[in-house]
Amino acid sequence: MIIATEFEYLKLLSNEEKFNWNYSETAYTFLIYHTKIDNHCARQFFLEDGPLAFLPISNTTTSVVWSVQNKSKAEKIIHNVKDRLNFLRNISSNFYQINTCSKDLDYFPLTFEFLKKTVLSRTIFLGDITHKIHPIAGQGWNMTLRDIDILVKDLKDNINKGYDIGDINLLREFEKKPKLAIYYLRSQSILLENHLELNPPPFLLCEKKVFLWHHNQRL
Repeated sequence: MIIATEFEYLKLLSNEEKFNWNYSETAYTFLIYHTKIDNHCARQFFLEDGPLAFLPISNTTTSVVWSVQNKSKAEKIIHNVKDRLNFLRNISSNFYQINTCSKDLDYFPLTFEFLKKTVLSRTIFLGDITHKIHPIAGQGWNMTLRDIDILVKDLKDNINKGYDIGDINLLREFEKKPKLAIYYLRSQSILLENHLELNPPPFLLCEKKVFLWHHNQRL
């Protein structure tokens, strides 16, 4: 059995088996270096152009994830190191005394994606390739950990019962479990995105797909 986690495996699926939505936003990541503190708490600011998150790495280093609308004022600030540093110092002065920030930026476009089909014959799709959501909810990695936990429990149970773990019927039973959690987390994320006036997928489109999926499971 193959557990597919790399994006190259998506070529095994047709476009009809995938759903995606472009937020017209970009997430930028970089590091800030500050005076020594007990750095054990993640913090998030909900700004006009998108959420700004501070994620602790050590007592003197913090990772920053700043998600902004494309071509926004915030994006211009991010690309100017001096302006970026001044902005971060002002907004986080109650938590950090920032000395400097990294000049290099990593970035990636923000999209919502999920696979309508996550199993094939003797193949399971797992991790980020099966679901991407806006980082505003901070649940992307948690969703992957949950999927792994479900899969490990199912594999152990099926092995103990002497079943063929690659049997497509067993894989389809596994497939149902993560989907319910994905729809729940996605609905919560949509509510937050709408409240903050971001650019989420249309409610009716998502609700229609959820309804059709539940309906098909009952047939």
